[in-house]
Amino acid sequence: MSRSTPYGLTSQFLHITARYLLYLLFLFAFILFMGNAMIDKFLGATPDKHVYEDILFVFDLLLCFGIYVILMIRFLKKQQKYITYLVDTIHLMKGGNFRKQIEITGNNELSHLATHIDELRKTVGNDKELEKRKTEKERRLIASISHDLRTPLTTLTGYLEILLDEDFQDEVKEKRYLLHCLDRANQLQYLIATAFEHFYLTEKENSEIELLRCNSFQNLLRIIENCSSILQQKGYEIQWDLPLCRYSLVYDTRMMERLFDNVFTNIVRYGHGDDAVLIRGEVTKYSFIISLKNTIGYHNASNQSTGIGLKNCKKIMDIHKGSFISEAIDRSFLVSITFPIQNKG
Repeated sequence: MSRSTPYGLTSQFLHITARYLLYLLFLFAFILFMGNAMIDKFLGATPDKHVYEDILFVFDLLLCFGIYVILMIRFLKKQQKYITYLVDTIHLMKGGNFRKQIEITGNNELSHLATHIDELRKTVGNDKELEKRKTEKERRLIASISHDLRTPLTTLTGYLEILLDEDFQDEVKEKRYLLHCLDRANQLQYLIATAFEHFYLTEKENSEIELLRCNSFQNLLRIIENCSSILQQKGYEIQWDLPLCRYSLVYDTRMMERLFDNVFTNIVRYGHGDDAVLIRGEVTKYSFIISLKNTIGYHNASNQSTGIGLKNCKKIMDIHKGSFISEAIDRSFLVSITFPIQNKG
């Protein structure tokens, strides 16, 4: 259909009917005129002349009506063919094929329906692709977590088997092995907690979270100081450089505790205890940035990890409309945490 064609199947049907009827009237008149002329020429004024004229009129009428029916059937067949095409396309989508683009033809309810089906195809196709990527990502993450859990479990099992040996009588080694078992148990507890937290945060990303808004910069500093106690317990020196100002921040206290717990636990596991941990703050026009820096230990430089704790930190800051960036440059571990500032005070 051309763009000048009116919208809607009914309007188009009436439009085509009116246009073709005009042509058919001319055709009907032309055939009737030529037929009567031929009858006059060959029959003259014979008594049977009116019979032939009646036959000509009926034949002419049936011919024009037949042509009209054929044209309308052709129009309806075209619409039926397009409906069949849309049905076949829907069956393809039902089977999981969302790549084939739907051809939009005409200017009626069917083309309107095809447009919506194509939009649905794109939306569902994108959702399916994202779901596929998410599933694959979660599969790799679970496999990685399983690998991380297997290592301390194997070690823990080995020490416990030694301790259960009736011939084992060395009290010094027994205490050392028990400390190793406790260390592995704590490692397992950390891995399980961070794995649970990861899936909890994934669910939270898809739902609305009510964040507490308050002039809470000082409270945020207290959270950081409390969470940093693990560094002090392990003998790390901390160098502070945080501004003493008040800002209106929006955050969930429990999530902030988990974020800095993850960051400082990561430093304890992979950091160099002889070098100081630098914690500084910076205020820009629209954000407050906390930066952390420490040295990666020589014995931990080659350790492989799922990094699930840092991934959780990124999810937490995404929920808070901020950002979390962590990177290892040379032998330094750098973290940048950005909070949006609501207003300055």
